[in-house]
Amino acid sequence: MAYVTAKEYAPEVLDPAELADRMAELTNALYLSLGRGWIEETVRRKPNDELWKFQRRELAAVGTTIDDRLLAKGVLRAAAAAVANPGTAVTKL
Repeated sequence: MAYVTAKEYAPEVLDPAELADRMAELTNALYLSLGRGWIEETVRRKPNDELWKFQRRELAAVGTTIDDRLLAKGVLRAAAAAVANPGTAVTKL
């Protein structure tokens, strides 16, 4: 998980401005991915508890939790991407 790796090691090698930019990019990517996962579970009606346990465990290892507000934003972004490109969305499901 790139977010976890960066959270742990990037402060040692990036200056504060670079760190803020990189973490913003990785946070957006993480929550877009989580949003896609949430949508897939909802559409398939098959919860993937192991996925969420894994995500929570990995984030906890670097002192972070899943932010519900950012998850909701990720769901909306993933839904918008699916609407903009329905062919790709259908083949992934």
